Amino acid sequence: MSTFDDLRAQCLSTGRLFEDKDFPANGQSIYPGENNPEDWLWKRAKDICKDPKLTIDGATRFDLMQGDLGDCWFIAAAAVLATKKELFAKVVPTDQGFEANYAGIFHLNFWRFGEWVEVIIDDRFPVTVDGKLRFGQNRSTPNEFWGPLLEKAYAKLNGSYSAINVGHVRDALVDFTGGMTEAFNLRKEDRLPPELFDIMATSFKAGSLMGCGIWGDVGMMREELMWNGLFRGHAYSITHVLQARVQGWSVKLLRLRNPWGRKEWTGAWSDGYVTSVVTLCQQEHIMTLF
Repeated sequence: MSTFDDLRAQCLSTGRLFEDKDFPANGQSIYPGENNPEDWLWKRAKDICKDPKLTIDGATRFDLMQGDLGDCWFIAAAAVLATKKELFAKVVPTDQGFEANYAGIFHLNFWRFGEWVEVIIDDRFPVTVDGKLRFGQNRSTPNEFWGPLLEKAYAKLNGSYSAINVGHVRDALVDFTGGMTEAFNLRKEDRLPPELFDIMATSFKAGSLMGCGIWGDVGMMREELMWNGLFRGHAYSITHVLQARVQGWSVKLLRLRNPWGRKEWTGAWSDGYVTSVVTLCQQEHIMTLF
């Protein structure tokens, strides 16, 4: 079986860009058994934007935005992955890119059924008629492609893009790490450990990856805006767990990120609220942990 290095070398020697026959640029890779929609096009990264890059100044939790696919759970997990530099490099190897030795071929690694599995793909993506990425992307820096590549490789691993349309954050985190998960259902208060926040805080300090979701009336199939700015039927990244002391009282905080890259928590301790409290604390010469 040809390795990534072998395939890339073959492409470079012939001057032909890699085309993945196992995950072709047609409707079979989106909805198996169906024809490619007429208004769906596929383009390589260099045809989508100028000067594409694997990463720009490294990967961050802000890089990804969910597209026209119901994989908020996967995008939320990927944002958490981006906060772990060494683990990220394991999943998204840095020995590839769009500059030197570019041959239209990329490889990513996932933990699958007890072992690390290499997934090889090309850089052709579904785009709209005006040439914009249909699925996951970087909204603020559209020429950064680690997110679309990761999403495409994960779709191939699972059989198609539609196969990752619905899922759980914890499943993607396992596939990124090879670790084990622990889930807590906040609706079942009688089963929650009284020290749940302490467990989360300790786990976060130990380097654990975390995510969460809010179930709606039809599970995670339809989003519904709540009074506090969060959405039912939607998944979120947990990117910080913090217990702070402000003016002598203790506050337990979770920092969440919406995989849409917008629309966030608007209640107490949201952006405007935190800014006003920090200003007050600075005036009062109070040490905070923000």
